[in-house]
Amino acid sequence: MAGEKKEEPKGKKTEPPKDQDNNEGKEQKIESHFGGPPSHFMVRSDDPLKGIFFGQPAINVPQILGYSGVGVNPEFNISGISLPQFSVTSPIQQLQEDIAQLSVDKKISEDKIAKLSKEINDSKKTSDTLKKDQRKLIEEIAKRNKAMDTLQRKVNIGHILSRVHGEAQKLLLDDKDDTFLKRFELNKRRPAYVVAIDLRRSTELMLKAESPESFAKFITELCNRLWDIIINNFGIFEKFTGDGILSFFPEFYSGDNSGIFAVKAALKCHESFVDLYKKYYSSFIAVLSDVGLGIGIDFGEITMVNLQNTLSIVGVPVVYACRLSGGKRGQTLLNQPAYKAILEKGCSCFNLCETVIEVKHEGPLVAYDVTSNGSEIPEVKPEWLAKVQNSDSNKK
Repeated sequence: MAGEKKEEPKGKKTEPPKDQDNNEGKEQKIESHFGGPPSHFMVRSDDPLKGIFFGQPAINVPQILGYSGVGVNPEFNISGISLPQFSVTSPIQQLQEDIAQLSVDKKISEDKIAKLSKEINDSKKTSDTLKKDQRKLIEEIAKRNKAMDTLQRKVNIGHILSRVHGEAQKLLLDDKDDTFLKRFELNKRRPAYVVAIDLRRSTELMLKAESPESFAKFITELCNRLWDIIINNFGIFEKFTGDGILSFFPEFYSGDNSGIFAVKAALKCHESFVDLYKKYYSSFIAVLSDVGLGIGIDFGEITMVNLQNTLSIVGVPVVYACRLSGGKRGQTLLNQPAYKAILEKGCSCFNLCETVIEVKHEGPLVAYDVTSNGSEIPEVKPEWLAKVQNSDSNKK
């Protein structure tokens, strides 16, 4: 049938068509292009592009020239021999395009790296800021905790804190192992000088005041002055009685010279009252001349107790100190135990004069009127104060 392809008989090998210009076995003389004499080259007539023979197996010309088969021009002639022509233009262009693309990629990568570096730096700055804020917060919390601990400690020892010397307050607050605080143990008997101060004829004085407010102002300032004198002489202010005060000078706090501090404070209180009373003459409609302080001092064992967060003391010395404070204005009277204890200290800066006082519900009682003889009163500070001052010096 027309257009139908005839099948070749199986087993019959199809011969390739013979090249009409078969030059196999022929020689051609070719002038050398290398400046030498003509050489005889054998060229395969069936495929002149495959190679050139120089008495050796065929050599592929394009491979000699480093050509890999790109851009072949079969019309390139070498001395009459048709050889393939190759071009490096296309690879160079491709390389240039690749270089350009790499440059773009590099730029993108550099931008990414710069962005990431910035983010890392920002994160680092943020992290440093957070760490700094965290440290500040930790320090602030520590300060607040310390302040809370201090406040709680003030509450716990409030019955003592406001009644002692300022340096003693520092020591009580900073006392890590409570060594100093243990000295103020409650419900324990310990020796002390008790000083009771009474404003003689306080009722008549109040009635002579221009107004209750002016008398209250007078009494308030008097109490503050007496408080300062007691505290600065290392006594403990127990309470204000309405028309006087009660204080004590225990050996564990005031030291070995607690008796001297007690008498010194008493004499100073008399001087302070005289000065203050003159200051307030104008607050009275009539100025009484026979008003002043009566002070009694006794020595013995007392017990400290905490009543509704208020320090109080009980004991026989409290009773007799209060009774002796009922003496004449301007008098400081010592009971027998206080007189004996002060004599044993060998202090020669006081005059001690025996006298008799009429005590309510008890009758006449021998007491000792103490006054200053003008000699300088020795100031031997308590041992705990020296420790505080040495500690402050070391800190500086």
